Amino acid sequence: MTDDAPQPDRVEGARHPRDTPKLIGQGAAEAAFLDAFNSGKLHHAWMLTGPRGVGKATLAWRIARFLLATPDPDGGMFDLPPAETLDIDPEHPVAR
Repeated sequence: MTDDAPQPDRVEGARHPRDTPKLIGQGAAEAAFLDAFNSGKLHHAWMLTGPRGVGKATLAWRIARFLLATPDPDGGMFDLPPAETLDIDPEHPVAR
């Protein structure tokens, strides 16, 4: 991505949402997403709404990285424990 490309989800004086490692104040949204993921009933789309600066883009980036880095819970012969957080290993290629 070039520096002169438009970044509508950037808030002046704050890190870009893709570079923000932690999300504060969106615990209920993360829990709802993880419940759906762990139950195998993940919807095809999620609406992230609210005023500017509350963490919508950061949550979207966290969900995207989580989905790319987490194996399908029904995709193998091993029973994976339910995911408890959207955090991924910072050394995972998706996180870099």
